[in-house]
Amino acid sequence: GTTKHLKAISALNLATAWVVGDDGTTLRTEDGGASWRSQGAATSKDLRGVSAASSDVAWAVGDDGTILRTSNGGFVWAVQPTGTGRDFHGIKALDAQTAIAVGDDGEIRSTTDGGAHWLEEPIQHGQHLWGVD
Repeated sequence: GTTKHLKAISALNLATAWVVGDDGTTLRTEDGGASWRSQGAATSKDLRGVSAASSDVAWAVGDDGTILRTSNGGFVWAVQPTGTGRDFHGIKALDAQTAIAVGDDGEIRSTTDGGAHWLEEPIQHGQHLWGVD
């Protein structure tokens, strides 16, 4: 249901998954991919990573320091303050409150409060980081 380039997927289980891509594209399936519902992502930035913590909570990351979070299954995505303009390429949700995002020039940010605050994690090299698992 989209012509946008899709860049990342996060499957919560066999039925539920999110996919993200260019121009803030976010899609969700609840039937194992038989159908996908477009969701408004609150950004027009390219999104490059997504991670689901539960059927309600997911994070997405992308260009210019963009981090988005949904707490209602993707009906509303909120932009979170990151304090950086570097592109993010990957994110890992550990639970509904905790996530780690990685990106350009060794950028690593983490949250333990649902994304209200993103703390910069020091790193000793400036290489791009493409994912976190």
